[in-house]
Amino acid sequence: MKIVTCLLMAMIICSCHQRDSFTHHDAVIHNAKLDQLAERTCRAIIIRQQRFALANNIRFTQDSLTSVNFRSDSHRLQDRLKKYMRQKDSLLKASLSLADNIRLQLDSLIPYGDKGAQKRFTITLDSLLVKKGCMVK
Repeated sequence: MKIVTCLLMAMIICSCHQRDSFTHHDAVIHNAKLDQLAERTCRAIIIRQQRFALANNIRFTQDSLTSVNFRSDSHRLQDRLKKYMRQKDSLLKASLSLADNIRLQLDSLIPYGDKGAQKRFTITLDSLLVKKGCMVK
């Protein structure tokens, strides 16, 4: 009887230890995924800033085209506008791809239904973004 009890106790202790190691392992994976999400979010913030700057350049160039008097200036501005439009397409593709990746990763990380956990998650992510210099408090 004592042997059976000892074996049961040993199995319980081993299973508890395994559960703790899985929990630690899961936490490490969760933290790595959260850091990856922060990196992607930083890139998305940078791309957004680039898109805004590019939109300003496009508007300025289009406005300049309407008021230019010389053909050489018109060609130069049209060439610049074409270059900006290619950049716009490239930034748009990068932005959409990154947004899809972020959305999928958020779906796997955010605990739906638990508002407290969602708030803690958002605070943790915001803290990581501040540390990476991507977001100002």
